[in-house]
Amino acid sequence: MPHVKLAETQAEIMAVKSLFLEYLDVLNTEFNNQVGCASGQEDLDDFPTAYVALFVAFLEGEPVAACGLKQSNSSDGELSKLYCKPQGRRHGFGRALTQSVMDHARSLGYQRLVLSTEPVMAQAINLYQDMGFVSIPKYDAGQSACSRFMGIIL
Repeated sequence: MPHVKLAETQAEIMAVKSLFLEYLDVLNTEFNNQVGCASGQEDLDDFPTAYVALFVAFLEGEPVAACGLKQSNSSDGELSKLYCKPQGRRHGFGRALTQSVMDHARSLGYQRLVLSTEPVMAQAINLYQDMGFVSIPKYDAGQSACSRFMGIIL
């Protein structure tokens, strides 16, 4: 059973930041720069202030997966930077983290959870679709380099 928790201690928050930085590196290397979302990550400059909540998952006591919740607008939360290290894959962390963010967003009164991704990230898209996310129009008026937008009513 995946161990997922809200990142609250300084060590947990720094573990999430480390996982997010690794995620951005993976986007640029493993996907051969096909993921436009990998650029323009200003939310890490003053980390973690852009986030409403951060979640971290542990395998044998080591942080191996993380994601964040941001506020998109008054009714939408945004799932951000879902990532799992290779040794943590196939343990259900992606699903457990996504469910944790959905539950937390619902508890905060958000009506919808949205996310942005790229078609090349097929495994993530399959997970989101399996959990009930559907394609939606671009939800943020800001510049986004991502080309695929998904959401789920909470």
